[in-house]
Amino acid sequence: MSEVLAAIVAWSMQATALVIATTTVLACARVRAPEVRLRAWQATALVAFAAALPSRGLLVRPQAVEALTIDVVSGPSHAAATLGPGAAGLVLATLGIVASVRLLILVAGWSRLRRSANRGTQPAAPLFDRTAEELGVTARLVVVDGAAPFTFGRRSPIVVVDRAVLADDRTARAVFLHELSHVARGDCTAVVVEAIASCVLWFHPAAWWVARELRAAREEVVDRMAAGLLGSRREYLQTLLAVALRTPEGTSAVPALLHRRYLARRVRALASEVHMSRRHTVCALTLLALCFGFQQFTEGAFWAGTMFVAGGNTGTATGVLNTGGNLPGLLAPLVGYMVDQLGWLTTFASGAIFAIAGAALWLFVRLPEKQGNAVSCTG
Repeated sequence: MSEVLAAIVAWSMQATALVIATTTVLACARVRAPEVRLRAWQATALVAFAAALPSRGLLVRPQAVEALTIDVVSGPSHAAATLGPGAAGLVLATLGIVASVRLLILVAGWSRLRRSANRGTQPAAPLFDRTAEELGVTARLVVVDGAAPFTFGRRSPIVVVDRAVLADDRTARAVFLHELSHVARGDCTAVVVEAIASCVLWFHPAAWWVARELRAAREEVVDRMAAGLLGSRREYLQTLLAVALRTPEGTSAVPALLHRRYLARRVRALASEVHMSRRHTVCALTLLALCFGFQQFTEGAFWAGTMFVAGGNTGTATGVLNTGGNLPGLLAPLVGYMVDQLGWLTTFASGAIFAIAGAALWLFVRLPEKQGNAVSCTG
């Protein structure tokens, strides 16, 4: 296996462990505060990025994941079946081509949004100007018939709304507060980075999961910020529901947060008041940091233990181990069903059960004092 492909596999394993650790800690600590969850997922993304930097020494060495090397036993002779340079190059080329296509689609979508905004009208909106002044930001209001509210642009932010929003001042103010809060927080840059990362890491479900959690947590933070400025949580919720019901799904890439799954989550988060004590916050963040630290020590020992147990059959053992690890991919339709019925948080948290079961099984393995001796398994 090429070193680049081996490094990608190693990083993917670490990233998956990080995501499972973060999900488990947030679930066990019952962290509901959106700001804390947002910071936790941002930290997860940064640690995963740091793990991909060989100069930092965090990435598992590719030699530890030569899992595609399989010893084929034929009588007294042994032959090594490995993934050759041609096959490795084909895999890397596929990853690069698909990522490039997704990036082109993303750029085309952004261009389509900008063209849509350019075709809109710019009405005089004193309420919008006063709201922008209240938040200390500068933005331009554009009205596009049938559009869901969204904001884009970093240097010259543009807020796009439907004409029906302007019919009622209370509704308009709630929408303006939400969109301009994004501008005040500078969320556009983060959204662009996350979208690009999702395109490049299209092959990794954990990357999509992190991006979705970041997006949902960010919206919940802005919801609370806007509802506080509006002075009425009930009125803000009514506006959120009214805008969602008025906006057809699939009108653009941005209003995906108005789909039923995200909308229900946002409503639940906003309807429940969160008072997280300082002690609870420190405890949750400490557990999260410990999970990140312990995870860095697991990958090397995992493969080292497997190779020690296998002895001369290391190639076969690691190949079987890697194959077994990929078999759950056949359950992808079931995972999709669980996401639709239970949500991403429950689905990812359930993966921790299998991780604990796998760790417990290692307790039944009796390693020999010398590598030449046989390995026995009890039970």
